[in-house]
Formats: sequence, C-alpha cells, structure tokens
Amino acid sequence: MRRTPRVLAVALPLALLLVGAGTSPPCAAAGSPDAARRQAVASVDSLWLAGDGPAAHALIDSLLPGFRAARDSLAVARLQLRRGSMRAALGDGNAALPALDESLDLARALGDSSIVCDGLRWRAVALGQLGRGLEARAAFTEQLALATAIGDSAGQGWALSGLAYHDGLAGETLQARQRYTRAAAIFRALGHVRGELWVLNGLGMTASDLGEFGVARDSYTRTGAIARQEGFGFLEAMAENNLGTLDFSLGDPGRALAHFERSFALFAAQGAMRERLAIARNIAVCRTELGDLDHAMAMLDSLLADSRAGGYQALEYDILRQRAYVLYSQNRMDEAALGFAPLMDWPADTPVDARIETLVGYCAALEGQGKFAEALALLEANADLDRAGVDLSPRLDYATRRGILLRRLGRPAEALRLLADTAQRADSLGLQSVRSGCLVDAARCAETLDRVDEARGLYLRACEVWEEERSVPLDPEWRERRGETGQAAFTGLASLLLEHEGADSPSFRDAYARLQRYKARTLLEHMRGPGPALPAPPPAVSLERLQGGLLAPTEILLDAYLGEAHSFLLAVTRDSLRVLRLPPRAALEARLDLFDRLVARPPGDDDSRRALLASGGRA
Repeated sequence: MRRTPRVLAVALPLALLLVGAGTSPPCAAAGSPDAARRQAVASVDSLWLAGDGPAAHALIDSLLPGFRAARDSLAVARLQLRRGSMRAALGDGNAALPALDESLDLARALGDSSIVCDGLRWRAVALGQLGRGLEARAAFTEQLALATAIGDSAGQGWALSGLAYHDGLAGETLQARQRYTRAAAIFRALGHVRGELWVLNGLGMTASDLGEFGVARDSYTRTGAIARQEGFGFLEAMAENNLGTLDFSLGDPGRALAHFERSFALFAAQGAMRERLAIARNIAVCRTELGDLDHAMAMLDSLLADSRAGGYQALEYDILRQRAYVLYSQNRMDEAALGFAPLMDWPADTPVDARIETLVGYCAALEGQGKFAEALALLEANADLDRAGVDLSPRLDYATRRGILLRRLGRPAEALRLLADTAQRADSLGLQSVRSGCLVDAARCAETLDRVDEARGLYLRACEVWEEERSVPLDPEWRERRGETGQAAFTGLASLLLEHEGADSPSFRDAYARLQRYKARTLLEHMRGPGPALPAPPPAVSLERLQGGLLAPTEILLDAYLGEAHSFLLAVTRDSLRVLRLPPRAALEARLDLFDRLVARPPGDDDSRRALLASGGRA
C-alpha cells in the first residue's frame, strides 16, 4: 500500500499584540516615533488576527512609504517582519523571503535581537516550504542560539520545534522526540497554548514514526479538539491531516479520506495555498489506491502546475512521485520507470521516507519491466536508508520489495527469511495489510523450496490475517480493492493442497470452504455499500453441504476462482468433484471481457453476437 506523506512545514498564525479590530490606521508622523511604530504594528496585528489578511497587507503597503521617507528603519523592519511572517504563515514562502530578508538586514544593523530572532524563525519556515531544508535547519539553529543568549524562552521553544521537525524528516526520530519534549516543557511553563499544541502534534508524528500508533492517535485527537475549541484553524487542519495519514498507514483509507477532506476545507478557509495543495495531493493518493486512476492523474497534473507556480519544490517532488505511482498502477511500466528515474537524483535535504518511497517505486517499475537484477542492485546500493530511527512503514515497504525480488531471482531461501521477518515486524506494529502480503510471498518461497508444510502454514495464516484485517475499513470499495491479497492467499492455498494432497483430501475440502467464504463475503460487502457495520461472516458452503443435499441429483455447480498466479474451475455434483486448472487471471481477461459482452447482448440479437465472436471481442 502506498503511504501518504504528512504535510511538510506547516506554519502557524502569529501570536501578536492584540488591539481592537476597529483601530484606525495610524499616521507615521503622529506623536512620538515609538508610539507610531507600536500603533502601526498593532493595527496590522489586529486585522490579521481578525482574519482579514488582505486588509493587513494593504495597511502595510500604505504605511511603509511614510516610514521609509522618515528613514525609520525600525518601523520598516517591524512591518516587513509582519508581512513576511503572514506570508509564511499562509505557505507562501516565495513572497515571504524578500520581506523577511529586508527585516533581518535592518534589524541586524540596528542591533535589535528580538526582531532578528523572530525573523530567523519565519525565514526558516519559508525556506522549508520551498524545499530548502538544509538552509531552514541552519536558520532554526541560529535562532536557538540567539534566543538562548537573549533569554527569549518562546523563541527557544519555536526553534526547538522547528529543528525537531527537520530531525524527523531526516529520519532522526529519537532526537526529534527529545527536542519536541524540551519545547513542550518551555511552552507549558509559559502558558503558551498554541505553542504547546504545535509541539503535541509533532510528538504525534514521532510516535507514529516509531510505531506507537495509539500514542500518535491520542496526540492528534487531543490537538484537534483543543484547537477547535480555541479557534486555531491551522492546528486543527494539521491534526486532521495527520489523523488521515495514520489511518491510511493502518489500512483504513476510507476514514483517511474523510480526514483529508476536512483538513482541506479548514486550510482553504485559512487561505493557506501550500497546505491546501499538500492535502489535495493526499486526496489524490487515496483516489489512486481506490483505483480511480484517471481522476487521480488529472488532480496531480493540476497540482503539479500549481506547485511549480508557487515554487514549492518539495511538494513538486512528492507530486511527481505520485504521478509515477499512478502510471505504475495503470500497468504503464516504461512510463512509470521514466517518471521515477529523475527523482532518484534527490536533493540532499529530501526526507528519508520520501527517498525510500521513490526507491521502492522505481524498483517496482523496473520489476514490472522484467529487470529484476537491476532493481535488486538498486535497492541494495541504497541499503543505508533502511536504518533505525527512520519511519518504520517505508522501511517495511523496502524489505518487502527486496524479498519479492530475491524470490524472482531464484533466491527463495533468502527471500523467505526476509519476508517472514518483515511479516513479524508488521504484526508488532499492527500493520496487518502489510503482514498479509508478506505472508503470501513467504508462502510462495516455501513452496518453491518444496517445504510444503511450511508453505501451507504461511498461506493459512495469511488467510486468517486477511479475514481479521477486513473488519477495519469503513468503505467496501476499499475492502474490495484490497481483496487482491486475499485472492492470492486463498487461491495459493488451494493450489498447494490440490497439487500435493488432491481434490478429495480433507485439507482441500477445507480450502474450498475458505474460498467460498472469501467470495461470499466480498460480494456481500460490495452489495451493501458504504458503512461501518460489517455483515456477519456467511456460513461456509462446504462440499459436504453441497453434496449432502444442497445440490439436486441432476444439478451441477460450476465455480470459478481467478487469481494472479492460480485459477481454478470446480465442477461439483452430488457424487463427484472435478477441478480444472486455468491460466492466471491476466491471461483470461480478454476472453472474460468477451463473455461479459456476449451476455450483455439483448435476447434474440444473434447477428450482433456472431459479429462480436467473429471480431474476437474487438467490436
């Protein structure tokens, strides 16, 4: 399953001086210069906190000429800091940087450390939005040193939280947790609710990266609830997005999509362009997983144009990677490989999980082209990415892809060890969708090694895990989409038993009952439509029941099961069972399509049927 990256650097609205929203615009020359400066900044802050960003920017535009004419560098520095921070708070790093750079230059010349400290914070945020992570980290580091020197506790908290965020992107999860914890203590001592919630959200991200999903969910849920109560729209939107990321990782993309859509609406209401684009990208990922590939590609093409126009390089990288995944899902392997290849030359500050996702995607596309050795060599050349401290979900994807390639290259013993270990790690994290797929591939390895009992045990466990995991997603379409793993598990088990024990064996008869439950449950969920309540497991239609009275003496049941590797046609009567092996599903698709179209023809339309048969289904 493709993983949804969380939103990257999401800035917060400013915690500024609050005066009455109806304060009239000041005149730079009125009263003392210091009073005029304070009044100017307070009026801008008032409009911003009242939610009228355009008016705040318009006020700055009207005030700056007067202060520049008066050569009041301090007033210009403060107003440009406000302009830049407001731009950065809405995700517009390109527009933020010129104002912040002027503010920092003036403040340094004036020796105003307070403005420099705030300016460094927002410059780091803007740089992060533009994908310039190394520069952002350097700015946060400088801010932390300055804030410590001047005794600015809030500045220390923001710098620590910014550094922690970039630690997480670099895969230094434990260091990120330590810094977030220090920042939380600072904000708590200050009674700074907004700052503490920001850090709580960050602690949720580190918990998720470490596989502590319950802790992560609690952090996001608490952040969202308090943010909603306090009216902190950005924080609530961030929490909703990260809840969606968590649900997607745990195999519930239906619920994830609902979180992403709420997050998108909240960010849109705040006017946050970059964050809105990032959440739209997450929605496109969900659409891809659902199989709505044309819609997903159209969304991604639009988002790509917008991200390039905004200069959001890190987001552009994510969107390009997802476009390549859509091409892969459309079985357009050559185009997918061409899409992934340039992304392998990633910038130095590309997050580690994004690097792994790019690497695994590229290797999957190479595998789809039959280039197994090239794909494995590429994975092993980047083995340093699979290290402690890196987000565990993409590391599992890395290990799974490596195991599959080892099996395809005729190294089943190595593949079996790796896949069995990966399945165990996935189980310890509660990632059952990953686990079931690993178990199926491990069973295929054991089968290749002629370790029949081990293969049977692995297939059986994969079937059981698939049944357990099916109780999670809310949307039956998602459950049906994930049914491919179940199909591989159930048909693989039946094939193994048919070959080694025969159709009349008790084990094969048990496998047939499992196949019946699999088919009945999938069809029932599809017919019921969306909803959280799962149907009760249907009773198994066993061969004993069929041959013991369900079938009349003159009746015959034809039952087909089509899988990626194994397909069967079973013919059951009251006193006999015959099993015919069929080609894999892909080899039968053209004939099945022809059959569907023949059945769909109106009764009596013999000429149309003959024409369709003569054309081989091309009409």
